[in-house]
Amino acid sequence: MENEGSAEDRAASAGAGEAEVSGNTEVSGNTEVSGDTGKFPKIRELPEITEELRVGVRMMEATKERWTAPLLSVNTGAARLGTYKGREAKSGIGKEPADRPLLLGPTGLEGDEQADLVNHGGPDKAMCVYSYLHYSHWEAVLGRKLPMGAFGENFTLDGISEDMVHVGDVFRVGGATVQISQPRVPCWKLAMRWGLDELPALVTQTGATGFYFRVLEPGEVAAGEIELVRRHPAGLSVKEANRIMHRDKKDTEGIRRLLAVEALADSWRDTLTKRLAKSEAEG
Repeated sequence: MENEGSAEDRAASAGAGEAEVSGNTEVSGNTEVSGDTGKFPKIRELPEITEELRVGVRMMEATKERWTAPLLSVNTGAARLGTYKGREAKSGIGKEPADRPLLLGPTGLEGDEQADLVNHGGPDKAMCVYSYLHYSHWEAVLGRKLPMGAFGENFTLDGISEDMVHVGDVFRVGGATVQISQPRVPCWKLAMRWGLDELPALVTQTGATGFYFRVLEPGEVAAGEIELVRRHPAGLSVKEANRIMHRDKKDTEGIRRLLAVEALADSWRDTLTKRLAKSEAEG
């Protein structure tokens, strides 16, 4: 599966050959059509709609300037006490699907809480987004069925992966307009929720991190669809941003390209600016 480090590029295509039908003509294979008897050729069995084929269709759609994707669930949760490595800890990682439309404001959804307001939430990270495409992989890793909002995300999308969207892309969701600000950086709270200490590192390594939205225009949101309304001209994908930040840390050209995206979140900009300065000082 794709993700952290290298998001899996999945694409599939299905095609059918063309055949001319005229009188008693052989069509696709050994099936004959007889104009005199009114017989029809047997219809070849269509390819199974596999996950790979579905992703392939989505990836072709993702090349368009405007497209829609399913928004399966809008999730919120209160900050609650838990235990991690024997210590009490408070977190808003536990999200559940909302049963009604919610107001999305500049810093997040109504009723949603974050325990750590230094590293979570705020204008640049108002909404955490994750793709349902990744769920089957993590269900295999964790050995259990995962509910919507399992990764602490506010929006659970379908058919979208980190290589299909870009930092700075703008979307319409219900009455709100949002913009990708940065990839998500998974932390220990994800490990606390699912009891696997290595989970944040695994998510980062696979590249299946998800990403954050900032809110450009507040509005009411609910499960349904999300629409891409404007591609960022830099075309720098969330997958590529993850590569630059986490894997190829000395790629100064990549750092410069990412810093040139004005929509990049301030926290990432600060980190990359310092990294670039250090690299240039070292020669």
